[in-house]
Amino acid sequence: IPALFVCMGSERFAVPQVNLAELVRVPMRRRQELVQELGNAQVLRLRGNLLPLISLRQVFSDEIVDEEHSGALNVLVLKAGDFRYGMIVDELFDSEEIVVKPLDDFLSNSKIYVGATILGDGQVAMILDVIGISDIKDLEAIEGASAEIEEDIDDLGSDVQELLLVHNHPEEQFAIPVSLVSRIERIHCNQIERTGTRASMQYLGGHLILFSLEDAAAVSSRPETDYLYVLVFTVADHEVGLLVSELVDITSQAVDVSVEGFVQAGIMGSTTISGRTTLMVDLYDLVRRLEPTWIEEHNARYSAESERTILIVEDTAFFRNQLERFVVEAGYRALVVEDGAKALAELERRGDEIDLILTDIEMPEIDGLELARRVRSEPRFAQLPIIAVTSLGGEDNERRGRDAGVDDYLIKIDREQILQTIRHRLGAGSLAL
Repeated sequence: IPALFVCMGSERFAVPQVNLAELVRVPMRRRQELVQELGNAQVLRLRGNLLPLISLRQVFSDEIVDEEHSGALNVLVLKAGDFRYGMIVDELFDSEEIVVKPLDDFLSNSKIYVGATILGDGQVAMILDVIGISDIKDLEAIEGASAEIEEDIDDLGSDVQELLLVHNHPEEQFAIPVSLVSRIERIHCNQIERTGTRASMQYLGGHLILFSLEDAAAVSSRPETDYLYVLVFTVADHEVGLLVSELVDITSQAVDVSVEGFVQAGIMGSTTISGRTTLMVDLYDLVRRLEPTWIEEHNARYSAESERTILIVEDTAFFRNQLERFVVEAGYRALVVEDGAKALAELERRGDEIDLILTDIEMPEIDGLELARRVRSEPRFAQLPIIAVTSLGGEDNERRGRDAGVDDYLIKIDREQILQTIRHRLGAGSLAL
């Protein structure tokens, strides 16, 4: 079976890849923020969720171990059936295909190990039982006890965004919604090919057009370096890449975006993250400035849609303005309101003119779910498309939305997906969803 080898002290252990969801590195400077104590247990704050967290050392002890790490924590996010938890290990090694040896009789009832394997140097490495460890440490009980803290996360509401933080120049920090980035590649600078003013690289059997922030925005240029990162994303049916010099972090942040002073080509505004001014990158606008014909050709395909009217319901001014811009630039008419109560009033007054509702979920007075329920309770609106745009991802939130009558559940700043879904629901285009 494929397995990842990890280390605790001088001992090596194997973790079956089938039980490994992801690897997370917690920087020393963020340990206090991301690792919290809950009674006599610990939890890891990961993308808006709280995961029970133990150290591999704790597997052999009932005490919370004060890890003596001078640097970052290496955390395995493990899958025990539908349940997930984090495990801190000292060091990570390579993944390998291993041969599983059965346990000796005196270990046959162990809930810590599922077997053993022989390493290349002849030493024995034990294979961890991810489900068994969860059971003996009663980690699901910790998950239940974390509900109160998770309520604090929920209280942040729909403005919580998962952001990728990057540097172009070391003195300037930028943020990009993770949901917009399909892939990240690390490349050597000699992989970049130039034809006139256009940069590209060979990518998945073809060529990927590359952009830089300084091509459009008044920001500092990247310093010369041997390696760069390429953030791959899609705009107007074109897959392209954004070059940056450094990946800083991924953070779940309550976004309070200011449009004062920092709005420019490719930049939609600024926010403060960890005490540092951070510019929010507008990937769509960046491409629109640098390759305007792509956008014009893409929009021309749907020029007949301009007679359709979309009701936008969003309580946060920044996102409300963003959604209105998305809709209007695509050729639709927009009616914009701040909450569900005002949306219901518009439906009562102008319901025959409205072709689709685009709504936030977390709002004061009447939220998006209650709005959907009330709309669906009216026979004349039974077939009116309702699209939820939110930051509250996850299967449970999507299920609640669909139960309330929401047709589609999308991430807020993903312009391409939002417009693609609108076109699909209005029957104007056959793009696959």
